Amino acid sequence: MQPVVWWSLILGGVIGGVCRSLLSSRIELPYILRLKNSGQIVIVPGFVGDLALGPAAALVLLGASASTAHFQTAYAPAGFWAPFISSIVAGLGAAQLLQAQVKQRLESVEQSMMERMESQLGGDSHD
Repeated sequence: MQPVVWWSLILGGVIGGVCRSLLSSRIELPYILRLKNSGQIVIVPGFVGDLALGPAAALVLLGASASTAHFQTAYAPAGFWAPFISSIVAGLGAAQLLQAQVKQRLESVEQSMMERMESQLGGDSHD
């Protein structure tokens, strides 16, 4: 059984999320947007989503091999570095996917709002 320091996964995932937040064009605070016209709710998790999703992705990454791992709490170099480095990569990737999904959702909401405004303005000019 391979020894794994369980908290190295969480630490690496958080560092991956922080790195992705710092690499983005801006650091956003989380907020919830409710559209008045359609009643849709858009949740933008901001940097908090990156910090939370990084460790979750690292734990999911380990999930496939969890049956072969021996978890330990104390620091042991053999059980720390491999999970730590792989969880940084998992955190970066998961945070990137989250940001891409949020951006895509906001763009689709913006597009639908623009289409609605154009149809309303177009309908008013003919009257």
